[in-house]
Amino acid sequence: VEVRDVVRRKFCLFFFSSRRRHTRYISVTGVQTCALPISVIIQEMVFGNNTPSSITGVVHSLYINYERFGLFGEYKTRAQGYDIVSGVAKIFPISEEQKQTQKKLSTYPSLENSYPGIYKKLYDAVKIIRDKWQNDVEIEFTVQDQELYILQIRGINKTIFDVDELVDRPEVLQKYFLGQGL
Repeated sequence: VEVRDVVRRKFCLFFFSSRRRHTRYISVTGVQTCALPISVIIQEMVFGNNTPSSITGVVHSLYINYERFGLFGEYKTRAQGYDIVSGVAKIFPISEEQKQTQKKLSTYPSLENSYPGIYKKLYDAVKIIRDKWQNDVEIEFTVQDQELYILQIRGINKTIFDVDELVDRPEVLQKYFLGQGL
């Protein structure tokens, strides 16, 4: 089956499905929504768990208590992002500098040593983004077939706040807390 044929069929299914919902919305509400165009975004999915050389991770451009650029974070081979953020998977450090700073990671292989080509691409990408934004960043990434994909970028807020504000949880908010983590 050709990819073009699959995309064409999926687009038609989406278009006609949307048209039915649009018509039903008008008949139920009586609101004429004018002829708004329908847009479709077609994107390729990338995965951090396809092959043993696939990688997923989170990287920070600055580590707490440091005042210079450096990569810190976690990566894992053949995994998805939730494996890292859930805290249940064994993670590995991004850089050799991180291994020296965080002794609990000192025996694990760093991305810098294990995959120097990927580390260089990641380092360069983070540096470009950080310099453009003029702010430290946290970036979620995936590597598939030796190609680096940036999935999400967030600015790191360096605001200092009074920790006392977080000590007591108001009972009103208790129902919104899902758990305590691992």
